[in-house]
Amino acid sequence: NKAAQKILADLNLRSPEAALISAQRLSSLKPEAPKALTILHSAAAAGRVDLVNYFLSRGGDPDLDSKQSTPLRLAAANGRNDVIKAILAAKSSAAPGTAIQPVAAALDLGHLDAAMLLFNASVADQAMAGRIAALAIQQDRSDVLAELLAKYRDLDLASVSPFAIGQALLRRDHEILDLILASGVKADRKVEGIPWLVLSTYAGDVSNVGTLLHAGAAVDAPDPQGITALMLAAQGGRRDVLRVLLAAGADPNHQDGHGTTSLHLATAAGQLETVAELLAHGARVDLRDETGRSALDLTLIMQSRPAISMLVAAGAKLSSGDPSFGAMVIQAIILDQADLLRGDSASGWNPELPVFESLTASEVAEASGAKATADWLNSLSLP
Repeated sequence: NKAAQKILADLNLRSPEAALISAQRLSSLKPEAPKALTILHSAAAAGRVDLVNYFLSRGGDPDLDSKQSTPLRLAAANGRNDVIKAILAAKSSAAPGTAIQPVAAALDLGHLDAAMLLFNASVADQAMAGRIAALAIQQDRSDVLAELLAKYRDLDLASVSPFAIGQALLRRDHEILDLILASGVKADRKVEGIPWLVLSTYAGDVSNVGTLLHAGAAVDAPDPQGITALMLAAQGGRRDVLRVLLAAGADPNHQDGHGTTSLHLATAAGQLETVAELLAHGARVDLRDETGRSALDLTLIMQSRPAISMLVAAGAKLSSGDPSFGAMVIQAIILDQADLLRGDSASGWNPELPVFESLTASEVAEASGAKATADWLNSLSLP
């Protein structure tokens, strides 16, 4: 009717005085057609608590289900907390029973506070508590999560909200993790096969890494590709995290599914201080990946003289049996690293053999301007 249309227009214009005057002219708050929305529905959706209170005082039905929506559900779906309180005060039922639960409507659209208002007024439902907990973790609401855990002590957060927990770890959320672990969840849980410790290391969160290790997380637990937390810390140059992991007994010689080690990753990323840390904790320089490359090979490719010196000092050698030996000799020559070719550093190497097409090592050295290496090679007295 025209009065209803006038109120709807006034709602959109945010004119409470005009809307109330129009509402007072209504002879009924019932819909003109079955399943049609009433003015109370519209006021609830718009968040107009003044109009909602007026309509409720005039006998409006807060539980009227029109088009599968009650006024309470519309308020929930739009996050209208004041309207929700007003309708609940009118003794509307917030418990499941309508076509679409108001709590679920609030959760579907991310209105956490509205969901909690309704949930606390409804029949206890642990499954719904799990959904609310997931949203609380996602929105970094430790206050709501603490309230839920106080009521549902056996709520398995790791099962009901694994992805939300993964997001919390990646955003370096400390309070959320503390609450989760305090609820009894084990620290060795995973998200899509990725250990929480690996996620926290990826985020560079030394605090959560320490918390998880203290709570019993396995320090060398790998992700589905065989990558451990230490490998991520080494690649990213996160020495604070690296030190915590090494102090907890992380294995610097763990190899992933491709044979890569933490030392491989640190040298390839040019993380010199991390290379030194790993070598000091027993990282092996002789381990090779699935392509046959050692950390020294990668360092030669990266042309990092300081890293080469560290690895050679730790016993790294070139070997003529390596598939990439010729290429590595060339790199050593170009960098004027004669030490890699002297004595047993390049075991089994015959300097008379070509290393690049038909060129010998000394010819490559001369062509690349590596004078010290060229002079040394030319001075060799071969038997």
